[in-house]
Amino acid sequence: MKFIPEWIIYQLTGIIRSQREGGPTKRKRIPRYSHDGQKPLPPGLCDECGVSDMPMTLNQVFETNIEPKCIKWLIEQVKEVFVQEPSILELEAPINIVGDINGHFYDLMHIFNLCGTIPDQKYLFLGNLVDHGQFSVETMTLLLALKLKYPDNIYLLRGKHESDISYTYGFYDECKRRYSDGLWHKFRDMFNYMPICALVDERIFCVSGGIS
Repeated sequence: MKFIPEWIIYQLTGIIRSQREGGPTKRKRIPRYSHDGQKPLPPGLCDECGVSDMPMTLNQVFETNIEPKCIKWLIEQVKEVFVQEPSILELEAPINIVGDINGHFYDLMHIFNLCGTIPDQKYLFLGNLVDHGQFSVETMTLLLALKLKYPDNIYLLRGKHESDISYTYGFYDECKRRYSDGLWHKFRDMFNYMPICALVDERIFCVSGGIS
C-alpha cells in the first residue's frame, strides 16, 4: 500500500505532462510495483485497480475508477496527517493560495501547469474542494495523495462543502454512482479533521469564504 500515493500522483498528473509536451502523453514505461511494494509487475494493468501503468490523458482519467479500497486507505492515512496539524496553520511565504476547486479537476491541472507542481511549489487550498464539478473524487484523491507524500508542501483547509452539505451539491451522488455511499461517509469523517484557517507570515489570514 505504501506505493499508492506515488502511483495515483503519476497517473492523474499525466495530464500536466501531456500539456507541457504539446500533445498526447508520451508513452514511456516506468518501473512499477504492486501496491504493497513487494513485487515488480509486468506491463499491463495495475494489480489493485485494473488501471494501466501508463500515464493517462484527460479523457482516460475520467473513464477510470481507482479501486475504492485504495482511496479508503489513502483517506485513513491522510486523516492521521490532519490529526497532527493544528486547526490554525502558521505558514511562511512564498506559497500559492488557491480558492474553490469544487471538483473541477481540469482547472486543478491548469493551476499546477501555470504555477508549478508539488514539491517544486507550495500550495494552500482554501477549502470547497468538492461538489458542483463532475470529478470531485479525482480532485480529492489527487490532493490527498499529494498531502500524504508531500505534507509540508501542500495544505488543505476545510470549507463549507467539506461537510454534510456535500450530500446535496453533488459529491454524495458522485460517490454513490461510481463507488458507494460508504466512500462518501469515509470522506465526510476525514473532513472533520481538516484545519479551518491559516496565517501566512503572521499577517495574511486565510480561510474559506463559506465557513460559518
